[in-house]
Amino acid sequence: MILIYVFIFIFGLCLGSFINALVYRLYEEIPLGGKARSICPKCKKQLRWQDNIPLLSFVFLLGKCHFCQEKISWQYPAVELITGGLFLLSLLLTMEQWNNGAMISLFHCFIVLYQWFIVSVLITIFLFDLKYSLIPDIISLPAIVVVFAAKILFLSPQFSIFNFQFLCFSAIIGGSWFALQYFLSKGRWVGGGDIRLGILMGLILPWPHVLPRSAWLILSARWWLGRF
Repeated sequence: MILIYVFIFIFGLCLGSFINALVYRLYEEIPLGGKARSICPKCKKQLRWQDNIPLLSFVFLLGKCHFCQEKISWQYPAVELITGGLFLLSLLLTMEQWNNGAMISLFHCFIVLYQWFIVSVLITIFLFDLKYSLIPDIISLPAIVVVFAAKILFLSPQFSIFNFQFLCFSAIIGGSWFALQYFLSKGRWVGGGDIRLGILMGLILPWPHVLPRSAWLILSARWWLGRF
């Protein structure tokens, strides 16, 4: 089992590294695929393959770019460590059910994958908002579709009109909470991206949890970022 834990942690580190690159490339409008290679954001030189090893490269390079010797932001190892830690934590929490006698099934595997997806999306949104004061629709809108479909098709015991209506109600409540702030403040307190994030939180944390928890998470983040 130790090898599985190590593998999952390393997998999370790699996803954290991808999130760092994703946030930068989305904002700079750099294609994710193709021949575009990672570059130093300061000297703009193309990084070597050994400069892209999650966490280890930061340690071996002593936190400095190999070419220009400018300091590498602590954002990169921090996001990698947080993602790796949360991936491992999600697995451990799900495995508690297995240890309590529940049989390992495809459903449990899907739960873990679903949790990893949520972790990745929320870290990406937080990092993008932290760096650029924006919540990109290209992340939040597909996440809304995926979470809604997962809740209806896989995470509910059986499909029903009640489940569909309940999820829609939770999404509306989550989005309306931030839409109200947006219109009352004329966009000074929160932006349009927060409304979409509220809808996403409504799907992730259904009623009645969506209002207090999502409000606390987003508003505390806004306070910490000095956005009010």
